[in-house]
Amino acid sequence: MPFTPSHVAAILPLRGRMSGALPFAALAIGSMSPDLPYYLPGVRGLSALTHTAWAVPSLDVVLGLVAWLLWRWLAPALKELAPVAIQQRWRLPSERPRWWGVLLALAIGAATHVLLDEFTHVGRFGATHLAVLAASYPSPLGSSWEGYRWAQYLLGAIGLGILAWVGWRTPADSVAAQPVPLARWLGWVAGISGLIGAGVSLALAGGRLVGLNAWLVQALVGGIGASGAAIAIMAAVHTVRRNRDTPSTAGQPG
Repeated sequence: MPFTPSHVAAILPLRGRMSGALPFAALAIGSMSPDLPYYLPGVRGLSALTHTAWAVPSLDVVLGLVAWLLWRWLAPALKELAPVAIQQRWRLPSERPRWWGVLLALAIGAATHVLLDEFTHVGRFGATHLAVLAASYPSPLGSSWEGYRWAQYLLGAIGLGILAWVGWRTPADSVAAQPVPLARWLGWVAGISGLIGAGVSLALAGGRLVGLNAWLVQALVGGIGASGAAIAIMAAVHTVRRNRDTPSTAGQPG
């Protein structure tokens, strides 16, 4: 999938069914962990390793665990900074997850990512063993796309649509959201950071990019990475403030 968050849709069937053993946040983060090197400066080359079978129970779990620990620290603040519609649908679990459940969830999530990418990326199993994915077809841009590229874009769009639908269908709490002054800046900071990140990423890539697809992917990766970093920094600032001014009684995220 060209858009990393779309991978979360693949683990939605496990949401609620095994929530006691497999924390959903760990499943979701695990489903994105193989792509984390794309968004971290200086380690993009690791992505060739994180998309292998051996990395699923090892390297991907390590990267996912770091991201999950950061999530546990920032999630309460992120909820308070989020728009009201998201706050009312976001529930932070109060139970402490089992350590083995977190590691297993991270590995399961990573496995779904690596498996899907085998059928949606160049040089992988689908592109080299399945004629329907190796063949080229007309694209909306007037050129031609290989079948695996069509699968990549379609699954990415479908995944985003499923996530949006599930989020919208989640019952909203009637409790009024608490106003947070910093929240009004979140969208602006994330948007501006994303634009700057995309521009810097394209500038650094320079003449190495060939074709519109390469430019779009480079801009997307740079934009998402910069926006994510900006949001994390704002959440960290808010976390420090809320812990200093009012000791938190909110449940820890799973």
